[in-house]
Amino acid sequence: MRKTVKEKGATLIELLLYLALLSIILGVIVNLIFTSGQIKQEAETNTFVSSDAAYLTKRLSYEIRNASALSTPGTLGQTTNSLVLTVNGETHTFSINSTNLQFDKLVGAVTTLANLNSNQVKVSNFSVQKLGNALGKSSLLVNFTLTSTKTGQTAPVTKTYNFLANLR
Repeated sequence: MRKTVKEKGATLIELLLYLALLSIILGVIVNLIFTSGQIKQEAETNTFVSSDAAYLTKRLSYEIRNASALSTPGTLGQTTNSLVLTVNGETHTFSINSTNLQFDKLVGAVTTLANLNSNQVKVSNFSVQKLGNALGKSSLLVNFTLTSTKTGQTAPVTKTYNFLANLR
């Protein structure tokens, strides 16, 4: 009688099956990691645009509400690409400079300049229209478009915003 020795180990077919299953599982994991990175990048881009929109809207509304005089736009119905206000005796000008919404503050002979949007967002199509009636307080319709500057896998995010603000 012959003794049979059981050999321990895996056959070639079993090894191939294990490798196939492992490669499928690793492929799914790598795809999930890649997709989550794209989603994160898209969320960051949307956050930059939304955050800048909120800041610009609040800042412009605040300046308009606190203005004692409006220089530009000057007449009812007029639409301009800049806004010039007098606030506490200072001239405040908002206009597009390249891809930034620039704030110029003139006090006496000294001008202070500041870009109001972040470097992650470009501003375009800035316009201000004077609304209201000749006897009452003016209202301003402000429009602007924000576009993300972040490049990568996703397309830039572009959103247009408008709001109405009243002079006091």
